[in-house]
Amino acid sequence: MSRRLEPDFRKQLAQRPDARFDAIVVAAHGVEELRGCLPPEITVRREFKLVPSLEVRGPGAALLTLAEEQEVRSIEPVRTVTST
Repeated sequence: MSRRLEPDFRKQLAQRPDARFDAIVVAAHGVEELRGCLPPEITVRREFKLVPSLEVRGPGAALLTLAEEQEVRSIEPVRTVTST
């Protein structure tokens, strides 16, 4: 089991493998290497430069598979940020 996913997010992906999720995928090395291992059913929505990462959208099963790639440091769900 990969430690690249938070346990709660892993559970959501496994329970709904066909549902589409938004996630941030942090690159272990570089964004170009990360792009090279993305499954075709995952689409890139945005690229971040400060921390080499991609915002992606794809099915739970594809994100679980992606978490096993060596080019992936971590995968996190996209969260809404609110001010208090």
